[in-house]
Amino acid sequence: MKSNEIRNRFLKFFEERGHRPVRSASLVPANDPTLLFTNAGMNQFQDVFLGREKRDYSRACSSQKCVRAGGKHNDLEQVGRTTRHHTFFEMLGNFSFGDYFKEEAIAFAWDLLTADFALPHDKLLVTVYAEDEDAARRATVKHLVTHTGGWLGDCFADFGDGDDALQRYVDAMVELEQLTPLGEIWHYSNSSFTVLGRIIEVVSGSTYEEAVRELLFAPLGMDHTVYSAGDAIVMRTAVGHQIVDERPRVAKPWAFPRATYPVGGVVSTARDLMRYARFHLGDGTAPDGTRLLRRQTLELMRTPQAPADLDRKVGIAWFLRDVGGVRLQYHGGVAIGQQGVLMLAPDRGAAIAVETNSTRGGLLHTEVTKWWQHERLGVEHPEPAYVELERSRYAELAGRYHAELSDAALELADTGLVYRSFSHNRLKVSPPPQDPPPSRVAFTSDDQFTLLDGPLKDTRGEFLRRDGKLAWMRVGGRVYKRAQ
Repeated sequence: MKSNEIRNRFLKFFEERGHRPVRSASLVPANDPTLLFTNAGMNQFQDVFLGREKRDYSRACSSQKCVRAGGKHNDLEQVGRTTRHHTFFEMLGNFSFGDYFKEEAIAFAWDLLTADFALPHDKLLVTVYAEDEDAARRATVKHLVTHTGGWLGDCFADFGDGDDALQRYVDAMVELEQLTPLGEIWHYSNSSFTVLGRIIEVVSGSTYEEAVRELLFAPLGMDHTVYSAGDAIVMRTAVGHQIVDERPRVAKPWAFPRATYPVGGVVSTARDLMRYARFHLGDGTAPDGTRLLRRQTLELMRTPQAPADLDRKVGIAWFLRDVGGVRLQYHGGVAIGQQGVLMLAPDRGAAIAVETNSTRGGLLHTEVTKWWQHERLGVEHPEPAYVELERSRYAELAGRYHAELSDAALELADTGLVYRSFSHNRLKVSPPPQDPPPSRVAFTSDDQFTLLDGPLKDTRGEFLRRDGKLAWMRVGGRVYKRAQ
C-alpha cells in the first residue's frame, strides 16, 4: 500500500465518522513563537484546545507535514541510523474538541486498523496503564489472559449498575498496587479480566453483556445463561449459601457488582456449560455451522502460555494440568455463596460441569471430578508423598501473610505448622464468612505443601523466593506477602 492510499483512506475513514478534513498547516507556525517548525498535527488546533478559538466543527482530521529537529522530540541524532527516524514526515491525526474522548478514540483506532486496513487482530498489542509506569508501558493482552500482569487482581469495587461501570472500573485501576513484577510471578487476576471486558466493549461498540450474548451465548444456544438478577429471576435460580456454625445460611448480596461481570457475573446451568464445553471440543463452529472461532484459536487457548502455580500451567484463560498422560483443561468459579467448575479432556472429547450453591462446594467438586477422571478417563491420582522438614525450616516459614481478600498465618505446632485463614470480607457478604478452623500443613517438598483438615482440605500452596529470599506465599492462586 502506497503512502497516498494510506493518507486518503485515513482521511476518508474519519470524514465518514463526522470529522472535518483540515488542510496541513504551514511548516513554519504563524502564531507560535515557541516553535521553529510544526512538529505535531495538534499544533494548528492548540488555541481550540485552550479555549481561545471556536470553530464550526467539533471533530477534525488531518495529514500534517512535520519537521522534528530539536526540542522534546529531537530525533536528529538518530537520523540515518535507523529506518524510522526522519526530520520530515506526515502525521495522520484525528481530533476531538470536547465531543468524544479516549474510549471512542480507541474504538476508532481499532476499527481503522482491523476493519479498514485489515491488519490481523492477533498481531496487535493492547496495553493498559497501571500504577507501575514500567509495567503499564510493557503490559499486553497476553499478560491479561494469562494472569501475569502482576497488579492487584482482587478488586471488587462497585461502580454502579450503569453502562459505564466497566469504563469507570478500568479508569480507577491506575490506583491498583503492582504486587509482583510484570510477567514474572503468576497469580490470579480478576481485574485483568475486567480490562478484557472493557476491550470487548470498545471493539464491539456494545456493552460487555450484549456483546457476549450476541457473539457467544446466542449462537451456542445458551438460552439459560444470563448476567443480571433481573434476567435470572424468571428462571429456576439457586441462591448462594454461607456455612455458619455448620448450618447453611443464605448469602447476600446475590451477585457481584456489574463492573466485575467479566470476572464472575455469568449465571448459567450445567446444561448450558456443557454446550460451551462442546464448542471448545469442536472445530470452532456453532451448532448451525456459523464459525465463531478458528480451530487453531481453540487449540491455542489450551496450549500452555505461561507456568501457573504448582503443577499447573495457564493457556488463554484456561488452567491446564497433565495427569496420568491426559491433559485437563478447566476453570473453577467462586461467587458469593456459590462455586462451580467446568473441566474438559480435549484429547478424549469429554467434559464435566459441577455447580453448587455453597461456599464449601469446592470439596464436592474435587470428589466428583476425581471420580469422573477415574471412571471416564482412566486416570489415577497418586497419593501424595509427604516429607518432614527441619524444625528451623518451619520456624523460618512461620508468620503472618497478607493478601487482598484474606490474611493467613502459619503457626508453629508440635506437628510442624498450622495454617489459619482470616477473611477481610471485601464484598461485605452477609452473614459474614466465618474463618475456617485451623488446618495442619503437610509438605510435599521444601517449598510446596497441602492443607489436611476441614474446609481447607486439599488446598495446596507454595513459597516463592526472589534473589534467594522468601518473598511470597502462594495459596489458591493468590500471592500473600509476608508481614514485616
